[in-house]
Amino acid sequence: MENSNNLISIIRNETETLKNELIQQTITWANTSFNGIKSKYEKVKGLKFVDRYELLGVEITEDRKDIVDTISNKNKYYKAQKTLSNLFSIVDNGLEAYVQKAIKKANKHYEDSLIKLVSRIYRKGIVASNMKLVSGYVGINLEITLSDERNSVTAKTIWCAEDSNLVSPHYRYIIN
Repeated sequence: MENSNNLISIIRNETETLKNELIQQTITWANTSFNGIKSKYEKVKGLKFVDRYELLGVEITEDRKDIVDTISNKNKYYKAQKTLSNLFSIVDNGLEAYVQKAIKKANKHYEDSLIKLVSRIYRKGIVASNMKLVSGYVGINLEITLSDERNSVTAKTIWCAEDSNLVSPHYRYIIN
């Protein structure tokens, strides 16, 4: 455990730039995402009950007083209900809260990823007491090579979802 905590600290120091880039990209994404959410909010806030749900794909009765009573339509209704609740909640809480929540999630992703990374490195058979670390950046991606007398492991990051409105930007790690 001592060795893995030490390796986590070493990799955390080596990846400080990577973490800062992740946070900056997350802030950019959260601002863009919030604007998209607010735009959807503006479309639905003045609509009547049935019109909101119809806009989200729920079938409405001909008299426009209720939803069509089928199982698949009820599932669409519950999904739409959750979507609307999230939409109103996010906008009511505001941009700053949305950005802070995204930053918190990005920090947690970063820390969880470090723990997984160290675990995967040790499974490759690296002996921590004899370990040498060489790191470098290729654009916003990081490559770390860890080696001891017998084994060598390369850990690479891949930047994901940079331009997605649905998923926040994040890193994936590949261990060779």
